[in-house]
Amino acid sequence: MKKIAPSKVPNGQTLVAFRESQNPKKASSYKNFRELRDEIGVAKPRPKKSRPRAKLNRTKPATHLGSILDDLLKEEGIFEETQAQAIKEVIAWQLSQAMEKQHISKKTMATCLNTSRTQVNRILNPKTDVTLSSLQRAAALVGRRLKIELV
Repeated sequence: MKKIAPSKVPNGQTLVAFRESQNPKKASSYKNFRELRDEIGVAKPRPKKSRPRAKLNRTKPATHLGSILDDLLKEEGIFEETQAQAIKEVIAWQLSQAMEKQHISKKTMATCLNTSRTQVNRILNPKTDVTLSSLQRAAALVGRRLKIELV
């Protein structure tokens, strides 16, 4: 007997359709799986329902969210701390990009600054505190300068 496209029914049994030449008795009673499925009472597969899409309100113009975030950080009392961390990350990223562009390794930078490679790692790590003189020397080495303002 050759099985043709078996399908599972809920109780775990397998439905099998036979070709007419192999078993004429069963083949004559069930022409295809649809008839067999309908007779046994197996539920037809349901089509997937599409989710309703959210309607966008295009009448209101987009507002700038920057001031809302600043207000939230000020309410939480972490505005200055967050701003200082962001500045450190930008400076560290700019130094590492300038080093990469000029093909300066950390070891080479350490020898030019007369310091250890660990100190260069601290300069490039935004989570550590670094002196302004160290940042100025590192910036000068890559051809940049450090500018600090009081606002």
